[in-house]
Amino acid sequence: MNELVEKCRLTDEEINKTFEGAFDKPVDFDHKPTMDEILTLRLKAVEQALLAKAIPLVSAEARKQERERIKTAPVVCLCGSTRFTREMLIKQWELTKQGFIVVSWCALPDDYFQGEDKTHIGDQEGVKELVDEIHKRKIDLCDEVFALNIDGYIGESTASEIAYAVKIGKPITYWQALKP
Repeated sequence: MNELVEKCRLTDEEINKTFEGAFDKPVDFDHKPTMDEILTLRLKAVEQALLAKAIPLVSAEARKQERERIKTAPVVCLCGSTRFTREMLIKQWELTKQGFIVVSWCALPDDYFQGEDKTHIGDQEGVKELVDEIHKRKIDLCDEVFALNIDGYIGESTASEIAYAVKIGKPITYWQALKP
């Protein structure tokens, strides 16, 4: 912080130039200004110069601090059936607003699908094994797993992902408590 204060400090030359230049722009007084009014005007000019110098530096420092905070943000991997894509997208947004980096399955627009079945697109396109393996790599990258077991449903792929997460020691949180 001291480094930032030093960067914001005006040099004597900058102060003098600003102080003397306070009347470079026309100032409309309806009377002869008093010494206090002149001093106030000059001090406001110096204040404006200081703010003009400090605001970009403070903003840059705040952005730097935010980038550092985000670098340490926990990563959550969402697992669940593609039938719960709507819920996944909402949970993804909620977790992101809480400061998590969220990875999940690919959400496709309705017009992408050829038929009525808008789930199991990996099966339909013959890439299920590849997509399942990619999702396990996402689990490798994450700090924790969030399973969307809505209405207690856990499909084959999700069960495999949860088993993998358990095997490699990732903590798992469930949308709903598991039934015994």
